[in-house]
Amino acid sequence: METKIVQFGGNDTYEVSSTENCRVVNVSMKVNGKLLASFKYNYRYRSIRDCDGGLDRTRLNIQKNIEYDISRGLNVISGLDLQCLTLFPENMQKINERTKMLHYIKDFGTVYIGRSIINPNQKEPITNAALNAVSCYYGQNLDLRKSKHIIIVLEYPVGMYGEGLMEEKRLSSLFPNASSDLIIISKDIPDNETAHAAIIISGEEEELRIERQTPMYPQYRIPIKGMTKDEYLRILVTEGAKKRYGDTIPENVRQRINHELDMIRWYNASDYFLLWYDLLTEARKYLGAMTGPGRSSAAGSIVNYCLGITNIDPLEYGLLFERFLNLNRKRSLPSIDIDIDFDEESREKVMAWAEKKYTDRCARISTYHYNKDGAVDKVGIHVCGAVLCNKPISDIVPLRKVVDHHGHEVDCTIYGGQNVEDIGLIKLDFLCLNELSLQKAIIAKIKEEKHIIVDMDKIPTDDALTMALFQEGKTTKINQFDGRSMRKFLRQMNPTTFKDLILINAVLRPGIIDSIAKLIERKNRPELTDDILPCLSSILDETYGMVVYQEQVMLISQKIADFSPKLSDRLRKAICKLKTKDLILLKSKFIKGGIAKGYSQDTMIRLWKKINDEGIYAFCKSHVACYTYIAYSSAYLYVHFRAIFNKIYKDYYQYK
Repeated sequence: METKIVQFGGNDTYEVSSTENCRVVNVSMKVNGKLLASFKYNYRYRSIRDCDGGLDRTRLNIQKNIEYDISRGLNVISGLDLQCLTLFPENMQKINERTKMLHYIKDFGTVYIGRSIINPNQKEPITNAALNAVSCYYGQNLDLRKSKHIIIVLEYPVGMYGEGLMEEKRLSSLFPNASSDLIIISKDIPDNETAHAAIIISGEEEELRIERQTPMYPQYRIPIKGMTKDEYLRILVTEGAKKRYGDTIPENVRQRINHELDMIRWYNASDYFLLWYDLLTEARKYLGAMTGPGRSSAAGSIVNYCLGITNIDPLEYGLLFERFLNLNRKRSLPSIDIDIDFDEESREKVMAWAEKKYTDRCARISTYHYNKDGAVDKVGIHVCGAVLCNKPISDIVPLRKVVDHHGHEVDCTIYGGQNVEDIGLIKLDFLCLNELSLQKAIIAKIKEEKHIIVDMDKIPTDDALTMALFQEGKTTKINQFDGRSMRKFLRQMNPTTFKDLILINAVLRPGIIDSIAKLIERKNRPELTDDILPCLSSILDETYGMVVYQEQVMLISQKIADFSPKLSDRLRKAICKLKTKDLILLKSKFIKGGIAKGYSQDTMIRLWKKINDEGIYAFCKSHVACYTYIAYSSAYLYVHFRAIFNKIYKDYYQYK
């Protein structure tokens, strides 16, 4: 007796046993303790398309709650009501002697089942339900459409019979690898029962796994004839650097730009930065969009800063490009991700612009809701995600029509958001931030009433009135700084710089919150700061000797142990994600690297312990710096235009 694993979201087992004449498989599958499906399968039987005449519903002997003899073939009990389907009556074995057979279990080892409700109100309801059923596994990075051996069981009322027959013909196009081994079984059910589609697929996980592909960036059209995309990107970045830093670009800025552009060129990723530059230029200049200063690690790139994609100077705040562009990837598989926040009104305009510009090279992303039985019962549209490609997306992944909240049909990939990037599509996240909508309305009102134009990209980060608001803890209307604990912390910490605000915003989180008392004490009494190595003051002074940011872990390892940027990023990941094997290896490298630079073993051991104990809760400084800037901008508007702020704030949140 042989036992193997059956997967359906969770795990169950089936037994494989042998007889004299054939190999028989008994399969029992359960979800939440309820029987979903069971089989008795003789692998000698052929695909129905190997039989003369193709699919004939009259050849399917369908009865209920009957146990058939093993020799009669595949018995499928589909659904919780134990409906029993006999696939091949005995006389069908003699129709054709071709050797192409379905070896579901013998050759492929694992059975996957997906199940979905058929919604008769949808366009192409059966095709959509089949897509829903295979989507059950996209979250596990499996594409069941790649299987060569597929059974589709359809249960729908007699009223859908004509439409069902037409759609059954379409289903084969969804499973290009199945060819002759695609079996479709249809069963009539009463009108008052819920229609379902079930997909039964066999295949080893290695065959079905979604493998990460080289990104297929849309080709940016260079306006200067004969110029490469890398050359044009450099021109744009240089122009942006002069606007940011002056006509004479400082040497440290020039070096950082060259380093980043060299890496972007090496990864062949210039198109990605150009498309974001193009999109945000359109959004701000022509669509009136209010955008955030950046988010996540994208603010660590000076290229992004010079292009206007982000608005936080990475050099001023010690943000790292290597935190943004993961150097552990293969050259053909860079991990580059830029997400942008928009005001609520503008986000849909920007997405519509992208859909119009890129036409069939742009699509939205499907989302799926599962009921308690594990069946897909609702399909939606990813609220902020879209994908782009350098060719029609339908050439890469099947698309479906999903109705949006306006009642319009939208092309969506059947892959969920986790997998679209793995197959090479370029995922863009158009995020919506209420705080930007509020700021946009306030700025418009200031212009209308006071004839003053406020440029949020140029407000001073050392404004005395704004800092006083934070010091007094009067921030009940400032998002992220409005909580009671936060306001108490502000009064105790008495922030005097924008970097203090970034620090406060970073530490008021579970885990690191226990360090608040120590930070307050060190802020007010600097002599209490315990410096293991004085040479680290340039890295740790702004956090009063504590490791608070992930970037600090990287910088310490580079400065003290001579780690490369790539290795320091690996250390950052190992500490934050508790990768024990990596930590053992990196500890040895860290200590040896420090000793080679003249530091004692005891000092290196103490420093290793410090960055591990404190670094486990370290936060991405790029991200917290961006969101602190948004909060600071709101505070600036509040103290300088309080009456307008209060009126818009009240109206906005009453509406919300």
